[in-house]
Amino acid sequence: MYLTEKEIQNEFLSIRRCLDYVSEQENGIRSLFRGKKRVWVVGSGSSYYLAKSAASMLTMRCGIPSFALTAGELLLHTDRYRRAMEGSILLFITRSGQTSEVLQGREAVLDVPGINMAVLTANQESVLNRACGFSLCVPWAFDESVCQTRTIGSFYACISMITALLSGDGRLKRELYLACSQEEKLREKILLAAGKVAAWNWERGIVLADSEASGVMEEGALAFKEICCTDSNFYQVLDVRHGPMVMIEGNSLVFLLLEQNGAIEETLVRDLGEKTGNLVTFGPFEKREPLGLHFQVEELQDPIAYAVLALYFLQNVTLQRALRRGINPDRPRGLDPWIKL
Repeated sequence: MYLTEKEIQNEFLSIRRCLDYVSEQENGIRSLFRGKKRVWVVGSGSSYYLAKSAASMLTMRCGIPSFALTAGELLLHTDRYRRAMEGSILLFITRSGQTSEVLQGREAVLDVPGINMAVLTANQESVLNRACGFSLCVPWAFDESVCQTRTIGSFYACISMITALLSGDGRLKRELYLACSQEEKLREKILLAAGKVAAWNWERGIVLADSEASGVMEEGALAFKEICCTDSNFYQVLDVRHGPMVMIEGNSLVFLLLEQNGAIEETLVRDLGEKTGNLVTFGPFEKREPLGLHFQVEELQDPIAYAVLALYFLQNVTLQRALRRGINPDRPRGLDPWIKL
């Protein structure tokens, strides 16, 4: 069994453990965020996509203005960010805690007045665990394979639980745990559907999502490139009409994560179905258009929790696609577990 396959299979065990762990850190998390006027969430590659979801969650659910930033941009343009970072939380998201941009970026802003630094990592040996004022370390989520799967799902769960705790949203907290239990019940259904989609005739992937789920779904689009070596793109749901629609053809697989299926969404689904027969919709509503494949989990309503299962679905699609094409998902060409400048 490939490492990537094993790590995807173990993903929800890791997620459940992360939810428990973050809940236990509630007092420290509240203390970290108390009195801070804004948050900067910093990451590289997959972690940057998670930073986008984190910034959206903290802004939309907690009312804390938050921004996502690549560690590389922080490193190259430090002076232009200094004033905006005063009195802020700087939250690093990093699997290894050893990426050069992250380590050097942190060093570059140490003298910013009033800044508090925190890290979410899966590596106990990272210097960031000691160098940052607050650390969430989840070593059980560390992926040995190059492409991040279990780590991404686990980090996303950590961010989601932080959001639930800070916002006092008990329903979100319940749905995050419920998503884990649903995976156990739906594993066979998810794997069957993912295998069916992987066998369809497509040559590129398009992932569409909005709001808090958009960052982690952009990571889902990256999985096409990294795991099954297939070109892919991510777009906001309705923004796909503003140019990208012309590039969607019969050889495109379109994955659409929706919060509802109103008239506007239904029209978009119909239009996408006319462009390609390889269409997957994923959301808390019954299928109305007789197009493509629709995946619904009746027990879930919150888009943050829904994205947990959507990411797992995309990881399985890309894994099974790689296996069908004879690609080793553990050894993507030209990619290393973490980048050294």
